[in-house]
Amino acid sequence: MNPIKRVNTLNLKLAIIIVFVIISQSGMFGQNNNEQYRMNNRYGLFVNYGYNWHNSDINSLPQIKNCCAGLNNGKGAGYSFGLLFETHVNEWLLFGVRADYINKYGKFNLRFDSLVFNGVSLVNTTFDREFEPNISTVSLSPVLSFKTIGELYFNVGVDAGIYIGTHYNQFDRIVPPSNIIFVENNQKELRVSGNLKSVNSIDLSAVAGLSYEFYLNKKRTLIISPEVYFNYGLTNVISDGNWSANNKWKVNSLFAGISFKFSPEGQKEVKRKNYLIDTIIIESNKYSAKYLSAGEPIITKKEIESGDTLILLDEIARVDTLYIPKTGATNLTANIVLYETDSAGKRLSPVTSFNTTMQLRRDIYPVLPYVFFEHNSAKIPERYYLLSPNNTFSETELEPNSVIYHRNVLNIIGTRMVENPASKITLTGTTDPTTEKVNCNLANQRCLTIKDYLTKTFNIDEGRIQIKPAANNCYPEFRTISQSEFGYSENRRVEIESGSPEILAPVQGTYYLEPLKIEPKMVMYDPVGSSKEGVNRWMLTSSVFNKIITNESGKKKIQIVYYDVIPSDFRSMSATAPLSISYKVFDDKEQAALAMRNVKINRDTVDTMIERLILPLFDVSQFILESLYRNQIKDFLKILDGNSAMAITGYCDFLGNDRTNEYLSEMRAREISNTVRSIIPFAKISRIEGMGATKYPLGIYSYTTPEERFLSRTVEIEIMKKR
Repeated sequence: MNPIKRVNTLNLKLAIIIVFVIISQSGMFGQNNNEQYRMNNRYGLFVNYGYNWHNSDINSLPQIKNCCAGLNNGKGAGYSFGLLFETHVNEWLLFGVRADYINKYGKFNLRFDSLVFNGVSLVNTTFDREFEPNISTVSLSPVLSFKTIGELYFNVGVDAGIYIGTHYNQFDRIVPPSNIIFVENNQKELRVSGNLKSVNSIDLSAVAGLSYEFYLNKKRTLIISPEVYFNYGLTNVISDGNWSANNKWKVNSLFAGISFKFSPEGQKEVKRKNYLIDTIIIESNKYSAKYLSAGEPIITKKEIESGDTLILLDEIARVDTLYIPKTGATNLTANIVLYETDSAGKRLSPVTSFNTTMQLRRDIYPVLPYVFFEHNSAKIPERYYLLSPNNTFSETELEPNSVIYHRNVLNIIGTRMVENPASKITLTGTTDPTTEKVNCNLANQRCLTIKDYLTKTFNIDEGRIQIKPAANNCYPEFRTISQSEFGYSENRRVEIESGSPEILAPVQGTYYLEPLKIEPKMVMYDPVGSSKEGVNRWMLTSSVFNKIITNESGKKKIQIVYYDVIPSDFRSMSATAPLSISYKVFDDKEQAALAMRNVKINRDTVDTMIERLILPLFDVSQFILESLYRNQIKDFLKILDGNSAMAITGYCDFLGNDRTNEYLSEMRAREISNTVRSIIPFAKISRIEGMGATKYPLGIYSYTTPEERFLSRTVEIEIMKKR
């Protein structure tokens, strides 16, 4: 085999090996793809403009007359465009393939002298030569993209293509002497053109570059990415063996441009855990009190598709052993039966199962940008959850509850500042004018406490956290004027502002199943068959998974226990959890008899879902909406479709009289209704209602703390739509 052809063959094999390694490492073969990320594929197009370097040492070109000794190091403008596909290997690595057209235009300039016979003698003649190869390729480029800082990617790969354009132009001009002409056309200038011969069958380049991604919408489905790529030529343009022994011609390119990518929105993912726990009860003299020994869990992972929702279910099966102290013999017996009742409490048929109708829903919670302090204190109160510098934190792992989110507000903001390194926040400290007087030192110290926690716990640069002196003698601009501790405590705070909307963006809660109704609606726990004589006390508990439904006890005489079924009691993270009933009777020696029963819960899911925004936080006694919340409402309304229905409910705290609270909550609801109408004039709003302080908003269970009262000054927007 010709040694030059052998080199080209080796280059081809090397490219094939590199492509195979890249693809196999991406997980397209085998099981290397990490399932946990489930990021969506991207599709797009790109266009680049750049500069070509022709790294050459050319003495001749096959079948081109009078060419081309001395043609070295040409250069020229080029461009490329094409289509791309990218898929996530994991959260920091992308594998992509580009199909592109690359123009590798170049221009060589050469001045040389030659002896020319003018009919009488040989005359030294100077020639100017321009040689312009307009060559181009179509190629495939497998590329690995490594995520570095923020959305900056380092890209590396191989470009393998074939030549589809091999045209060239050559222009020669005689400079001196004036009496010499070209014999081909009897002129002083000669132009020739044609196609290059013996062109290589494959063009290989190593590729490296940088790109940065900007997301054009909140769902991150549209991406624009400026990019810079350098292609380093690996193969000669010409593949003729005799030519390649004495010549070299490779093309390098530097391109800069932009790519546009579309990442289709995938299925919504809902993570669920279903515990299947069986318990063996053993009496033992070894223990003087109850002891539960948990069994080894067996985890089975399942994926359940429901419309556009993918439920990632972990079924955790476990057999536990409950050891109880061994007691002497007892004549007591225990039994419990569950019966349906009518509205008068009359016993009907035994309950063998509950039938529930469930609805998929998601709640979006506000971030209350205040931290409240105790009287004359700059210490963060213990009710706020604080981390040590070594702890990890994820807001997605928090229980969906507005108060819990607020108790973690500093951790949420700190984590978001780490994820958005260009973001900054401003802290404003305030004091209560009645109980703390004019005390700007205290207000400033409260800010320093917050700043110290964020910088040390999350390693945030101090320059990103500014402290702004408060106006109005360090009182809040909109302060609570109620002359009670409820009002005073709301004014002792640090207010947090940011010009980066993602820092104080609402928390996107996860999807969960909400019970809408349940049958039967009224039941009784009847201890029929239990001992009536010799009973000193009894105890009844029932639960769904880890939530206690009933917990009753009594002395002496056993009793029937009634329960009005509440759908929310049957909300469970487990998709198959039963109602578990435990009934115990004790004699005067504390010897016990136990009856346990499980009642199955049948769960049926409707074809509608609800998304609820608990967002606008109004100042005390106010119902005017800030522009920040208008923008967040506008983003939320993007989920609306033509069949969606909407309900708007206003709330307030308990400060003020009932009439004022009812009016204020209704005005807040109408303010949001007007905002919705200004954004979507024909939105279907089925209900606009103000609740006053008669009902808590979602996630609020009292008005005890200042954050609970602030979070109650809100409006809920519910959207119901088909799945």
